[in-house]
Amino acid sequence: PGSAPPPPPLIAPNFTADGSVLQYARPRMRVADGSPGFAGSYDEEYLGGNRFKRSFYAFSSAGPGSNGQFQVTMGDVNTPVDTLADANAAFTTTTRAAAFVKVVVRTADLYTDAATLSVHYHLLDPNGNPQVTTVAPVLRFYHPALNVTRESSCTQRELSSGGGNCLDTVPADWFDANGAVEATVVVAVPGAVSSSVYVQIMQKPVHTELSSPGMFVQMVESPRYPDDVFTISVYANTAGNSLSTWSCQLEWSTNVLSYDNKFTMSSLYNTPTVTSTSNSITMTVTGESSGTSPEAITGSKLLLTTFRFRVKSAAAAGTFLGALNARALTMVNKGSLEYVSKKSAQMNDGQGGAQTAGRVVVAKPTVRGLFSYGKTHELYNTAYLNGIASTTTITTKAVFSRPSQADQVITSSTACSLPLSSATVARVSGCVLTLDATHTEGGQIAVTTSYSGFTSSLDFKIWFPKVVRVYAQDDTLNLVTSGPTDFTGFKNPRACTSQMFQWTELMAIATFGGVGLVNVPDVEVTRLVQFGSTNISNVFIDSNFAYGRKAVKSFPRAYDLNYIEYEPAAQVYVSSGHASLKLIGLDITVKDGPQDIVMVESLEIAVVTNVSFTQEGNPAADSHAEFPVIAELGQYWGGEFAAGYVFGLAKMSDGTYMAVSPLNGLQIEITLPNTLEIKGTGQYPPLTVQVPYNGEDGSGDMIRAAWKSCGVVVKAGVGTVTVALPPAVAVTVIPDNAIITRVGDPASAAPINKPTKGIITVKLFFADGTTKDMTADDRAVFTLVGGEDLGLLEGYNIRAKTTNAGVPGKLTVNVTFPSYRRAAHLSGIAVIDITVFKALTTRAVSFPYSPNRAVVADLRRIQCTMASWQRATGQAFATLTDSTKEYDVSGHTTFSSSNTNIIYVEGSASNSRFVVANSGAATVTAAWAAVTATTPLTASNERVYVTVVTPQTVWSSAAASTFQGFNSDRVTIAARLTFSDKTVFPNALANDISDYLPVQQYLGFTSSTPTVISVAADGIATLLQNYHNYVDVTTSSTCPDGSVPASQLVSGVEAVSANLNAPLGDVDLGFATGLQYGGGVSTGESISVQVRINSQTANLLAFQIRLAFDAEVFEATACSQGSDWKAAWGCTLNDPVDRILVVGSSKASTARGAAVLVATFTLRVKAAFSAARLSPISGDIEAMTRGDAVE
Repeated sequence: PGSAPPPPPLIAPNFTADGSVLQYARPRMRVADGSPGFAGSYDEEYLGGNRFKRSFYAFSSAGPGSNGQFQVTMGDVNTPVDTLADANAAFTTTTRAAAFVKVVVRTADLYTDAATLSVHYHLLDPNGNPQVTTVAPVLRFYHPALNVTRESSCTQRELSSGGGNCLDTVPADWFDANGAVEATVVVAVPGAVSSSVYVQIMQKPVHTELSSPGMFVQMVESPRYPDDVFTISVYANTAGNSLSTWSCQLEWSTNVLSYDNKFTMSSLYNTPTVTSTSNSITMTVTGESSGTSPEAITGSKLLLTTFRFRVKSAAAAGTFLGALNARALTMVNKGSLEYVSKKSAQMNDGQGGAQTAGRVVVAKPTVRGLFSYGKTHELYNTAYLNGIASTTTITTKAVFSRPSQADQVITSSTACSLPLSSATVARVSGCVLTLDATHTEGGQIAVTTSYSGFTSSLDFKIWFPKVVRVYAQDDTLNLVTSGPTDFTGFKNPRACTSQMFQWTELMAIATFGGVGLVNVPDVEVTRLVQFGSTNISNVFIDSNFAYGRKAVKSFPRAYDLNYIEYEPAAQVYVSSGHASLKLIGLDITVKDGPQDIVMVESLEIAVVTNVSFTQEGNPAADSHAEFPVIAELGQYWGGEFAAGYVFGLAKMSDGTYMAVSPLNGLQIEITLPNTLEIKGTGQYPPLTVQVPYNGEDGSGDMIRAAWKSCGVVVKAGVGTVTVALPPAVAVTVIPDNAIITRVGDPASAAPINKPTKGIITVKLFFADGTTKDMTADDRAVFTLVGGEDLGLLEGYNIRAKTTNAGVPGKLTVNVTFPSYRRAAHLSGIAVIDITVFKALTTRAVSFPYSPNRAVVADLRRIQCTMASWQRATGQAFATLTDSTKEYDVSGHTTFSSSNTNIIYVEGSASNSRFVVANSGAATVTAAWAAVTATTPLTASNERVYVTVVTPQTVWSSAAASTFQGFNSDRVTIAARLTFSDKTVFPNALANDISDYLPVQQYLGFTSSTPTVISVAADGIATLLQNYHNYVDVTTSSTCPDGSVPASQLVSGVEAVSANLNAPLGDVDLGFATGLQYGGGVSTGESISVQVRINSQTANLLAFQIRLAFDAEVFEATACSQGSDWKAAWGCTLNDPVDRILVVGSSKASTARGAAVLVATFTLRVKAAFSAARLSPISGDIEAMTRGDAVE
């Protein structure tokens, strides 16, 4: 370690006797480990009272927007009081305004059909950090020929990277047909503007106008990327003719384009017929739509249709002539005159002129530039102090030419480098910038990032510890004695075999700088380093405290034998630093001569319970910006077990101060044990006191302290404490069960389950906003003050007495706190009701339950049956004394009959059924929770008849009135029956009714077309085939013995559509639900017929379907591709006139399912079909291939 003249003297704390109980606390303010910034002054400034101030610097070490926390440590063992700090301890380093703007143009060439300018920007603050103050950049786009500047706002930048995007769509009048224009672009923020970059506004192509009738196609003019989707438009020049019927064909190069199976039609025309292959599509339109005038379909630029194409993902980059061609197959006017036939269409692409082969330019996305950034661009090389390297990762992103492509992180593929001249400052490896002990200076460096021929440069400031000085509160450590005549002194409290000398706190103060950087002086780095002593026998180091052990003397002066001169006992230095660290150590002198002894003038005691911080805003992420922080120590006791730290400070006769803890012999006792107590043994730091259980207020010198060394008292002192505990201001007393019952009472049985006891919860609310649960606290006294003869209180548990013979009433509990001083003035009341069983009632209700005749006393015969009576269900209800509420206990009740030869019980509890064996009378008994109730019930020979039949069959899940399914599928009919006594069967065919009352005994079923839907006597309907009309399914009441006239029997009818599903490998025609071809059409009208294939769980790859119809009834007019089939497809009409052929094929098809819609064809009705022509439309699958190789 080097040596130097003594540092300037430190100013001792100027404690003012202002009455503060914490004025001698001596806090050390710092930033917590892992936080940015450093303390930047030698010592705290005492502001009076309990307030201390210190300045901080160098918050740039972690970059803008970083979080940290201020901290206070105290005493000779640096006790942190973090656990007592309030929220004001936290801080976030502020961002600064952007000082630099970098831009990368994504779209360097703009076209009439790709006119959106896309620019990436990157904002940096003065230090190169990407975290900047929120700002909305402005894009300025200048057209030199027009002398016009456009301005537009950009998106907000990404917070971590500082990157964002700007977009602007160029107006059409910026494109010039005579040539390209080079425009300039800048991005600006307040205080910074980017360099100008150039953009080409490409020449506007001019296309030749058609001079004769025909078609032309508006193509794409700009380059397109793989997977780009674009739309082309087909126009016609009718040359004065009307255009009523037309057909066009498009062909494309399959290695460049694919048809996206999307087109839109002009509303002027009827629905087209479209056929397509893998490289062509043909569209034919016959006639204009209703209401279209001849003038509307006449013109030189008549829009016919648009098609959507996609650039194949595997398309190579290049220019492809003939990538898309078109022909006008026919153009016919309203007079049926064809005036164009098989004529090539003009392709208006980026070439201009009159082209017959459409050009498509395919481009690959390319990197247009890079932007790189680090989390922070100012780093401190603290490795020279403690050997721990400092690092930051450099992130690089690539900006691509394709506007829709997001910036891509390419850090792992990026080369990062530093010039050789920076090797002494830092190194970069794998794009991680590292500062370690091998680097010997600081300075400004530039890291270059490279990728795909592009480079980017990042500036960093590296701060290096140019010099570190060791400071101490006291660099002369004298022998501590009891008085001026005591030359022996006290024993060392840590080792009674040696003498006690003074000790002092050490600090390490560094100056950071570098080549080209302005020094940052007076930065405290104590928390980063370790201290050492050149002679531990003379000066011992413990953490950042130096202890005197032995004096080193020179001879007394000849003219004054009492005066002794001393040599430095040892030099204190930073032991954890690099061997080449420029260090100014501190010479410590230890003295023990008669003229040099010191006495302890006083022992001051401070008790700290909390600390709060005052900050003005947040610190700037800048090395030189000073940020003052005020720490205010507090002494506030919130309640029981609230804790505080006890610190001793010895004032010495030489004007210095020494922190004293149990480590160096401090012992305390409490004079008011009801107010404070020592937490733990008190023999080890941190010395902690707390408010005891049931603690009381108190104030004064209640801490008696003694600084002892080897059994001898060095000095006594007192600590002033004021404990003013916040009083309780309110209490709540809440029973968890407001109503209870006695043990064994029916009210406690299921399903009522009234509790038989309750817990009374007590909570106190204090003046400081805190709360305390007092339920189980022995200071809460529970007293039963009402209902003593009914209930029993056991602590905070309440219950009805076992001797209570079913008497209801109220229990009143009073809660007080006579021994709890803070709440002795409060009390609370809880009221608990005791309820008991009152009565049980029972009744028989109709089964199934009928609201119009709920309660029954007489069960009657049903219709004409000889031995089938109505049934009933038992119900039981209990009431309690606390309300009129009836509790349904049927589910826990046992029902029985007094005469099972007349009426017996089937089932149990809520499912009990009263079943008639013979006519007569019986009594039904309900038993629940050891209590019973009865009700009379008779079985008579009086009959009830069906008066209303309401069919309500759900024929399929697809549609309630459509019997949809495969051949021989079955459905059970559902029918609601209303009887003459107002009872109702919700569904007579439900199992719970039909199991005991078969429908054959009183119901019948018929079908109007049994060859389509047949119905059996048990009400089961079977689907046999499709049908063009509704089938009437009738449910009727019957009387097999003929005792009821037919005129009094009733029936209900439901109209059902029969619609078969196609089995695997078959085709289904028409609507999926309802009638197969709808409700019927008139002559001259049209019907649309859907074509669906059942491929089940395998992909449908290919199919060929031949459809047939009666040509005397129908005429085929149109055919369109189904929405479920996206691949190659074709449809042929009227070849011959009673046939339609539909084909499709694709090995990549993913279409699958039981009803894949592949086509819809339109038939015009020439003559109405009848039952004689039951289904005049049919279809056969001539070929079908599935992905599981099934054909």
